[in-house]
Order: sequence, then C-alpha cells, then structure tokens
Amino acid sequence: MATADTPARAHFTYIWTIENVSKLTQIRFKSPSFVAHSVSKSKWYLEIEEILDICCCLRSEDARKELPSAIDAEFSFLAADGSPLISKRNDKHSFFIFLLIKDVSMERWADFISNNTLTVRFRMWRKGCIIKTTDFCYARTKLKTYTRSFLWPIEEFSALNSSTAEDFSKLATDERKIYPLKNFTQNSHFMALILYLKRNSETEDVCVDFLVEKGTDYGYKCEITVVDVNGEIIASKLEGVRTHFRSKILNFWNLISKSKLISNKNLFLPNNTLLLRCSLEVCTGVISSEIENCTPNVSSVVKEDEVLEVNVAAMDDEDFHCNLRNTSLKI
Repeated sequence: MATADTPARAHFTYIWTIENVSKLTQIRFKSPSFVAHSVSKSKWYLEIEEILDICCCLRSEDARKELPSAIDAEFSFLAADGSPLISKRNDKHSFFIFLLIKDVSMERWADFISNNTLTVRFRMWRKGCIIKTTDFCYARTKLKTYTRSFLWPIEEFSALNSSTAEDFSKLATDERKIYPLKNFTQNSHFMALILYLKRNSETEDVCVDFLVEKGTDYGYKCEITVVDVNGEIIASKLEGVRTHFRSKILNFWNLISKSKLISNKNLFLPNNTLLLRCSLEVCTGVISSEIENCTPNVSSVVKEDEVLEVNVAAMDDEDFHCNLRNTSLKI
C-alpha cells in the first residue's frame, strides 16, 4: 500500500495459508514465527481470531519490542488468484486490526475461503528507512477437523410440555428431548443436544442446548436449522465455542416459536414431527504449521549477535507506554 510515508513495494511480505477451513470452523490461529532481519530484529508471529468480527494481530515472541509508530503494517485477505479482497493498515498505537465483519465473510464465503483455504497476506514497512531488498516468506497451517450432519426428527412434538426453568438440568422427562452425540475422537467426553420449550408470559419458544462435557481443548461449532416437509429452511442459528478443558453449553434459544409451527402444521410439523437439521464441526487442532519458503534475510530464529536498536528516549515517553498497553490483546 503506497502512501506519502511508505514505498509502493513492501520491505517484507508474509503469505500465510490456512487449510481445511469451513463455515463452522472456530477461527483462532497463530502463524509460524519469523524474523525479517532487514526490517526488524524481533521474532514475530501473526494471530487471527474471530471475536465479534475477524481480527488480525502482529505479535512479538521475545523481549524485543518495536514501536507501532516505527513500522507500517498491513493485513489482507487474498482471493484464489492472489488479489486482495480486503486490506487494512495499523494505526500508530497498535498492531491489532479489525479486518472483516463476520457476516460479510459468510456472505462472500466462496471469495474469502476458496477451496476451504483462507489466505492471509501481511506486509511490513520500516518507516524512515531506505531498504533496497524485498523479502518474502510463505507459511502453511493445516487443521484437523471433523464434520457431521444429520437430521433429528422430534416425534410427538405436541406432547412436549413447556417450562419456565432457566436450566435444562431442572427439566422433567416430558419437558425435554435428548440426542446423545457420538465422539469424533478417542478422547471420551459426553456430547448431546437437548431440546425443550421455554415459556414466558407471551410465548413458547423452541430452544436447543449443545452440551460438551469437560476433557478437551477443541473448537466446536454447531448449526441448528428448522426445516419444513420440503426441506426448506424456516429458521437457523449458528454458535461456536472453544472448551479450554471445561464443560461448555452452546445455547440456541428462541430458535422458533411454537405458535409459528402450529400455524401451518402440515408444512412445519408433518405427522406431528419437528424436523431439525444439525451440522457439527470439531477442530481438534493443527496438524502442521511451518514456513515453507523464504528469502535469505528471513528466518524463524533470532540471531544471537543481532541487537535491536531502540530509541531509549522514547521509552520514557508516556505515549510509548500507552502504545504497549493498547497493543495487548486478551485471549
């Protein structure tokens, strides 16, 4: 990205491909580390995470710290032909960038995730320096994911009693339907879908909870879709979570109202049966993540004889400390 302060060609470019990404993938990944010696002596890595939106961050892996005001950084998502679909640069306070609204990525899925692969381009310029070399690095991360889709017919739907209970564990047997799920891996932990009708003063709504008992540190995403007798979508919700070895519950509350279902029983409740299409993905981790190719000035190890030149006077500047605080991202 060319500006009045930066040259058209970046001093350093890092291309990172993440494979086996699907619409259900819980996005939270760290790139292989690198050192672009011509630009910075710090050991860096990229981080991409789905919070409310999809954000990218440049982070330092060692004690050497760069001022965001000393470096221009740009993140982009690339199309299959290598052209940038979206690009954003950092400000002077942080290397953290909100790159893309999640809804946009879903709407343009074929563009951003071509062949189940997300490609991130990171470019870096050292401000106020003339660097004749142009360095590149290519890295690849492969995910191990398991996917499953199935139809869950809720028979005798009209016999299901509603409840005002806030916790599904307090529901009576005739107030809930349970669908135990088979494990994807050998790590044994209980997973299940629990359906119930939640009642308030105005309406009765279909709710589904996806329960994952503790024991794993996986990323889970689940999509629950209500379909009619023709397979057409009536309502749908998508939720995701990372377990961190704890029990987790994904709540699909107010999925659809009971009144809407009974308004057209023949279409929405054929033979008194509610039809749910369930899609589940579990990301158990990264199979491999490595730098595949780079120019000679790029490595994944900091050379011991290199010392980062830091403007010591700047370290006493209040703005400097503010920059460091603003750069931190809580995980």
